[in-house]
Amino acid sequence: MFLVLAAVLAVAVLLAYLPALRARRHVVGRMLWVWATLCWGSGVLLITLVPRMWGFDPARTLSLIPFASFSGGLGLGGSVLIEVVANCLMFGIGGFLLGLATDKTGLIATICVGLALFVEACQYALALGRVASIDDVFWACIGSLVGAAVARRFKKARRRRQFAGTRIEAALGEQQG
Repeated sequence: MFLVLAAVLAVAVLLAYLPALRARRHVVGRMLWVWATLCWGSGVLLITLVPRMWGFDPARTLSLIPFASFSGGLGLGGSVLIEVVANCLMFGIGGFLLGLATDKTGLIATICVGLALFVEACQYALALGRVASIDDVFWACIGSLVGAAVARRFKKARRRRQFAGTRIEAALGEQQG
């Protein structure tokens, strides 16, 4: 299902950028970023809003006490650690993708936490048999901030390589001249 959605999103992005491509603008990198970000967002929604397939019980469970899952054993298959890592990785990818577009860490955290709050509210309101937990929002925020930090370091390293490349080209040009 996700692959079909990714293909539909790719076609939609291509159609949206078609005028820019016809004008021979260099937008392929931006197109890939938009597509990857849309795939990430839709993937988060698919993963978190699909009802549990095993023993589906349309119950509403809400956990507003931070880190209560560590003492209660709630979570994916009883493993809280898997849930923490999954949330951090899932939103870390989003933080990285958004971090490639902007250096505004607050904006990145706001977008990711907003998405996490939306997901948790939907899990509770739609009675998907999942636990709507404040811990998930916290770990989503941590993951997005780590992803944004990695993106920032990635962009700095890329700029240094580009700057070093122009200095080398300039030095080679002076030697030939």
